[in-house]
Amino acid sequence: MSPLARRYVSDHTKGTSPSVQKINQRDLLKMPFPADLSLDEQEAWVKYFDLIFDGVDRLEAQIREQYRDLQELVPSILDKAFRGEL
Repeated sequence: MSPLARRYVSDHTKGTSPSVQKINQRDLLKMPFPADLSLDEQEAWVKYFDLIFDGVDRLEAQIREQYRDLQELVPSILDKAFRGEL
């Protein structure tokens, strides 16, 4: 976010906790947008953000898979222990 956008968000958010700041949609729609960005620059930013979001999606899928494996670990260990395989 540009300094202008950060300042605008800071001036228009409400709430006492820094982690739970809220901005209403009316103010969000009025947020200044840099009009001097060329279409090429805008496309480059969109591609960059798409790459970031793709990476986040891949990480989330890996975390979910590891969580499922972890959930199966304890029952598997107990099962082997009761069968005398440990």
